Amino acid sequence: MAEACTQGIDTGFVALGYGKVAFLGVVQGITELLPISSTAHMRVVPALLGWQDPGSAFSAAMQMAALAAVVSYFWTDMRDIVLGSTRALVRRDFADWHFRFAVWIVLATLPIAIFGLALSLINEEKRKPILRFTDSLSEVMFKFTGLVMYMAPLGVGGAIAAAIGTEGFGVFSG
Repeated sequence: MAEACTQGIDTGFVALGYGKVAFLGVVQGITELLPISSTAHMRVVPALLGWQDPGSAFSAAMQMAALAAVVSYFWTDMRDIVLGSTRALVRRDFADWHFRFAVWIVLATLPIAIFGLALSLINEEKRKPILRFTDSLSEVMFKFTGLVMYMAPLGVGGAIAAAIGTEGFGVFSG
């Protein structure tokens, strides 16, 4: 029965067990709000630790959990923006900060929405090369992120050495 319910769904994460899944959840939570790819960490961390790839279903679930966490954390701000921009729209106060901020969010979202819509309207045969390209680009970016993470300790060490070289060891005493 279980096989019938999960047919066609990537359930690779089940083999990881609760501990590894919880660890990946913590990694996702830590990296979600940093200017680095939290999605890449869902691939890079298991690969570095020799674990099975948790798969796309797990990644999607982690993204939804992260979205729920961000929405709950920023709920007050989001409510203020929605209500403030609605009130500004009713007053026709287009210079209102809330209204302008909401417009910028919508404008920033439009390019990817238009691209996704246009891609969905293309014949599947013509869409495949674009999807293969984006998949390849993602792989290149994952490799690049891995290299940056590999080299980061050298950069930190260089920054510490430069600080000591210019300020002396007193830089550590405050």
